[in-house]
Amino acid sequence: MKVRLSRFVALALTWGVADVATAQSRGVDERIPIEQLETDRTKDEKLHHLYMLDGRKSDAAAQAVAKEVRREANDPEVKSRALRMLCDMHTPRAHQLLVEIVDDPSVPATLRGQAVEGLWLALNMSGDGEIAARIDAWMRCRACPRPVVEAARRGRPSPGALETLSNLEVRSIREMARKEAARLRSLDQALPLVDIALLDGWRRERVASLSAEARSMKESKGLRNDPRIRFKDQQVAKLRAFRVRDLGAELLAQFYDATGRSRSAALAAAKLADAAETAKDLPTIEWTEEQHERIRGQDVVTGTREGEFDLSILSSLARAAANDAILASIQATRHAEELHALLAALSLEGIELVKQQYVKSISSDPRVGALRNEKDK
Repeated sequence: MKVRLSRFVALALTWGVADVATAQSRGVDERIPIEQLETDRTKDEKLHHLYMLDGRKSDAAAQAVAKEVRREANDPEVKSRALRMLCDMHTPRAHQLLVEIVDDPSVPATLRGQAVEGLWLALNMSGDGEIAARIDAWMRCRACPRPVVEAARRGRPSPGALETLSNLEVRSIREMARKEAARLRSLDQALPLVDIALLDGWRRERVASLSAEARSMKESKGLRNDPRIRFKDQQVAKLRAFRVRDLGAELLAQFYDATGRSRSAALAAAKLADAAETAKDLPTIEWTEEQHERIRGQDVVTGTREGEFDLSILSSLARAAANDAILASIQATRHAEELHALLAALSLEGIELVKQQYVKSISSDPRVGALRNEKDK
């Protein structure tokens, strides 16, 4: 006799076998009794026990945590913490319990909306058609509270899940995924969708930040004519004009430039620090100068003036310059680290295409052509 298991049950069995190994790899202590949640009385006891259980993925742990979300006597902070834990479990049983929480009218509406957000995350990770169907139903539900409907409509397919969600039977989710995939593909024909979304998302955040800064300066009476406003506006226009792959090449160029500036500034700081130490032992120069005066058409010596100059003052000047170089190196290093974090998030295929675009942009730079001509001579 053949027994056909549902998707939820089959995945649950898989998770059950792998749960102990996962817990051990993450350092989760499986000896902590889940039943203790039933005996905890104070808010602090509940929060502490939930913290100790964080990382457990068994069905029993999911069931116990979900019960804390529904327990009316619990503090709202305890319920919210328990719900976040349930959303982070990413197991079939946890997903089932989230669905039950959304459909439970005794649970506060805000928590039900947060559970929908957790199910959107689960949908993007698993591509499960059953979860998609429930989200679609909540989008059109007239009897559901507003937080549930708004959370269902506010969710969006993640770039990494677009291909999977584009093939679902649930029309609303399928069309949403296909529309987003088409939008991203219109920005670049070759880059992977996840890389397009990453670079375009960074651009949007940067444009919003620069625009807000420029707007704030324009609204300030003392800064209305500040030249930095025009510079920020130019940066915004430049970012908006970039194609996605050109933007990636520009960020790669900025990374190389920031790395070079950091290294150069660090070397300059070291040299200036050495010069400052050497200058501390420099002598004081003394001199005597004759004072002349024109009398009856002739230069006549009327006296002398003595002076001195302490050359060790150059040590202070060199040390101040070294401090400026250190600050410049730190700023360049931070910029390089930010760019590296962004570029490192690209896929291998994406970073390879960005590098190719960078090489093309360098080859077409007239300054590079001029240098080549000089070498040929």
